[in-house]
This record gives sequence, structure tokens and C-alpha cells, in this order.
Amino acid sequence: METISRRKFIQISSVTGAFLAIGFVPTLNGKEKLVSSLTGDPSKIDLNQFISIGKDGSIVLFNHRPEMGQGTFLSIPMILAEELEVTMKQIEVRQSIANRDLYGSQMVVGSRSIQSEFDKLRKMGAATREILKQAAANKWGISVDLCKATKGTVVNDQGKTFTYGELVEEASKLKLSDNPPLKQPKEFTILVRWRQDKTFH
Repeated sequence: METISRRKFIQISSVTGAFLAIGFVPTLNGKEKLVSSLTGDPSKIDLNQFISIGKDGSIVLFNHRPEMGQGTFLSIPMILAEELEVTMKQIEVRQSIANRDLYGSQMVVGSRSIQSEFDKLRKMGAATREILKQAAANKWGISVDLCKATKGTVVNDQGKTFTYGELVEEASKLKLSDNPPLKQPKEFTILVRWRQDKTFH
């Protein structure tokens, strides 16, 4: 499976047109690092442009589309949280900076944010979940297949756990997959409406 580095992942985002299905486009200039910290808090580590986790276990999810009453401030973090395997009570939601190189289009037109971004956001959350699992597997010296992410922790087959905060520094050194395994709709605990009728508005 082809992988990309964390820094490169921060440089890519989805836009409309030919790249929409895949969700990745290169940035201008080829800069390796566009921002020093999305949160402005040195105790938190950015795993991609949507997810920042502190060593204390605090989790910030960013909404990259303006909130004008259409619900993006809640719905975008919900999609990320679903694949990241955290509850909504465990996260802080923040409006992202305006940066097309990081996020692609940030326009609000026709209430299409979720329709156009749904798959990309799921991949962002899932890719982050998988490197956290891999970080835990590395610490335990076991196969990642023996690790499961749940409610902001990674649990192994012996019942031992690490919190995401305990794993974030190691995870930030790993490569993010551009095609991570996604949860099955029947496994959804946050996107219940989508699970029921296969739509999400």
C-alpha cells in the first residue's frame, strides 16, 4: 500500500473536479511545513490538518468550512470523530484557519460541504486512527492486527491500553496511509442517521 509522510499529508487536501473522489492534491511551492501548529499550543501535536492531540489526551478537531447555520461546525467533526474512534464528549471543536493549501476550497456554496467532503473526512480520521494503533503495536512489540481503537484509547488482545495522548508523539513519526481501512456503516456509533438511510445532510 502506498503511503505518504505526515508532513506531506498536511500539505494535501481535496478540491472539486478530478481530484474529488481521491481527495488529494499537491500544494503550491512544495513547502514541507505550512504552519508550525494549528492550535498554537506546543503541547499538542498535529497529526493532520484536521486533528491535533495533546499528550494529556486532549483532542481538537477542526471544522474547515465556515459555519453559517448549515451545521458544519458539528457535522464535520462528527465524521472525523467516527473514524478516529472518539466520542463527541472527548473532543474540542475549533474553526480552522483559512488556508487553501491545507484544506482546498473553504467556500460555502449550496450547502454541499458534507456531500463533497464526506469520504475525504472519513479517510482523514481513519488514517489517523491507524497510525495511533501502529504506534501502540510498536510499543507493545505486537502485530497491529491485535490492536483495537476505542474511545480515545488503543487496546490489545491482552486488555492492555494506551491513551491517544500516550501514543501521539510516536504516531506523529509514522506515515499516514492514503487508503486506510474505513469502518462499516453498521459499526457507526455517531453517524447513526447515515447508517440507517445511507444519507447524511
